[in-house]
Amino acid sequence: MSNYRGRGRRGRGGIGGNWRGDQRRGPGPVPAKWFDYKKLGERMEGSQFIIFKTPLKDDINRENNVPEDQRFTPSDLLRMAADKGYDLGLVIDMTNTKRYYQPTEFTSKGVEYEKMKLEGHGVVPSEEEVQSFRMTVDRFLCRKYNKLIGVHGTTSTNRPGYLICRYLMEKQNVEPSKAIEDFKTARGHPIDEQSYIDALMSFEPVGRKSKSNGDEDENVLHGMASASLNKQDCDERRRDGFTEDDYRY
Repeated sequence: MSNYRGRGRRGRGGIGGNWRGDQRRGPGPVPAKWFDYKKLGERMEGSQFIIFKTPLKDDINRENNVPEDQRFTPSDLLRMAADKGYDLGLVIDMTNTKRYYQPTEFTSKGVEYEKMKLEGHGVVPSEEEVQSFRMTVDRFLCRKYNKLIGVHGTTSTNRPGYLICRYLMEKQNVEPSKAIEDFKTARGHPIDEQSYIDALMSFEPVGRKSKSNGDEDENVLHGMASASLNKQDCDERRRDGFTEDDYRY
């Protein structure tokens, strides 16, 4: 854990204090607690997900005198992912701001980018937001099923943790406690807002398999039954009425 706290006023909103969008004159502060979290975790078991804290553009690093060994830019993420053998194809950004980096830092390198602006601070995503995440993941994997999806919030424990766990619970019938533990193992940090944990533990997917015959309910979950999709899964879905356009942004 770093003792570095950067430059600027202290206060609500992390380093730099009362930072308001209409008052910005520079790149802004390093997010609160950002230094306390691992840069990149491991691939989450049984899925195509990797989780990392938000990368920061060079301007933020320079403005806040971030030491070289603690910087984490989009380029650093791509290099670290490649070093681990991760073939990253999509980044889903759940931060509630656009100031941390430019999406072109990924798209110019052939990695797709999706912005999913979520409130955070203990606010559990709505069912509409859960559905949006699920469809984003499914559409991507049905085009590039062998690629990995990178998901991040700011420190990337709560918003990513909730939505990834929900995805696995609904797609693979993973029990809430296992999903939460698997996320902790992969990220290297636990979900630390109790509201997200409570919501996960109390959620009951519609399509859980029957204990008597193993069949799924006819009102089974939206999307495929697996978080690790393959071409056959997607082809079968197209035969059920989905077209190629359903898998494009």
